[in-house]
Amino acid sequence: MREEEKLKQFMKENKDLILAAEKELNERIDKLKPMPVETVKKRIDEINEYLAKFLWTEMAFTKIDEESIILIGCDDLICPDPKIEITFCYPQMMAGPFSWIIEENQKPFLSLSSKEELREKTGLYAYHGRYVFKMQDEEIRNPYGIFIAATGIHCQILKGSSR
Repeated sequence: MREEEKLKQFMKENKDLILAAEKELNERIDKLKPMPVETVKKRIDEINEYLAKFLWTEMAFTKIDEESIILIGCDDLICPDPKIEITFCYPQMMAGPFSWIIEENQKPFLSLSSKEELREKTGLYAYHGRYVFKMQDEEIRNPYGIFIAATGIHCQILKGSSR
């Protein structure tokens, strides 16, 4: 059997596997593309509105890798039962502490920043196609807040308001 015939036979025998791999690859490529800025701003507003309902929320990163950074918020990190999960998609970098407490605060916790502010405050940079997210609260023991450069953001509300 010639190489070309072997390849055709392999492709025929593994058609479902090849289609599944192609679908997964296309999904990953789509996630690498930056979200529309309107969607990012809407998600940021939803997160800030939700967190403003609580007297305090303990925040901690539970996953940091090349595909996502996951931040949870709960009443007590000792026995975490998350009420919110925030996912930053395909992050490039993160600068700041790994856990802190948000106390009742009227300022927005999360905002879009700029690549210029990131460079000015931290000396770091963000690639083209990445949004610079900034988290700021009095309890973050860093005068500049926390910066994350990523292609997008998702939020999952897991529990209602305690107020």
